Amino acid sequence: MNNLNHSKNSFLPLRSIPRFPLGVLLSVCWLTACIPAQPPVTALVPPLSVRTLGTITPGSPLAWADNGTQLAVNDSGLTIIDADSGTRQRLNNESTLTALAWAPDGEAVVFATPAKQGTLLRVVDLNGRQLAKTEIKGTCRQFFWRQDGRILASYELMTDYSFGTSFQAGYVEWRDLSATVVVPLVDTTLSPFHMQAIDKNSSLFFFDLSPWGDEIVFSKINAPPMFPAYFQLVHLPLGTSRNTIIAGRLSTANSGRFINQGEDVLYGDGQGSILRQSVWNETPELAYRSAGRSIALSAGEKWLVIDDVLYRDKLPFARFSAQVIPRFSPVGGRVALVAGKQLLVIDGLVEELPATVSSEAESKIRVLRSWRGKGLISPQEYRQRTLQWEK
Repeated sequence: MNNLNHSKNSFLPLRSIPRFPLGVLLSVCWLTACIPAQPPVTALVPPLSVRTLGTITPGSPLAWADNGTQLAVNDSGLTIIDADSGTRQRLNNESTLTALAWAPDGEAVVFATPAKQGTLLRVVDLNGRQLAKTEIKGTCRQFFWRQDGRILASYELMTDYSFGTSFQAGYVEWRDLSATVVVPLVDTTLSPFHMQAIDKNSSLFFFDLSPWGDEIVFSKINAPPMFPAYFQLVHLPLGTSRNTIIAGRLSTANSGRFINQGEDVLYGDGQGSILRQSVWNETPELAYRSAGRSIALSAGEKWLVIDDVLYRDKLPFARFSAQVIPRFSPVGGRVALVAGKQLLVIDGLVEELPATVSSEAESKIRVLRSWRGKGLISPQEYRQRTLQWEK
């Protein structure tokens, strides 16, 4: 029988639909709208607690200020939210924001919006006054605002041709809010065969900046003919060309994260395991069992969100019932979550933060790290010296 043919009983005639007074219908609608959305997290054990900071634009990027109190989000425009009081301050009415980051001093925010030829990057102060702007090619999904004032902005550029799609990615270094320098990292051609399995709206490029601000790890897509595309995780000291492939044949682009003060990397292997590996490209260790589509770490690395699970000391602690975008506070103690339109905060994440080193020891360690980036020092000597100076 033709699936498009319906019997005469397939639909109820209008006269058979129950009729309710208009007041009853309005009351039901009002009550439904007033029911608060349930936090997408299982019951938490004290001292942990979850609270909502209201609604925001779905899929909003999220960035903490270094003070661990202020959040930058998209709420029909760039909006600053105080995570303690919940008060909001809208700085503009931009409807689409793809990336956000705070200045190290907490006095300005950089944000990205789509433009005709690519992406417009703008810096505004906390009164919404524009301080600088520039336009780059491609789509920007990530920012890092370094302590030296330089802004690193990712870019992804897809160009369709008759033979396939050119994919280029890397980062733009915005120096002193004036000149920009483009650093290409990925340049490959994706055939129609590869494009069938790729969501053009999802990111094919991700990079993470080390806590020292001197190295990155990034995802590099590979597209062998007639075989599925896969990703490699690459380590690169900034200012050098000494890139090292840490891992290959990964199924996701955004799982690589620096840990242990930038000495190791945590990533998903695409086969249900999260691995921990030294930037020296030594043998990886199994850390977690999970797909590793996304990874976020707390400042003290005691807490992690991997996919839909919150971990404490490597043990599952709570599970999320919806897809979330997690961002841990840079000073520890809490994690902000974007779940659809909801913005939530989990408080009470007690942990010890990494010990600080003296300015003299920091200068020496930075020199050692630069030697490491240039291949001028062995792993053993590097570790021995840094351990000595950190004490």
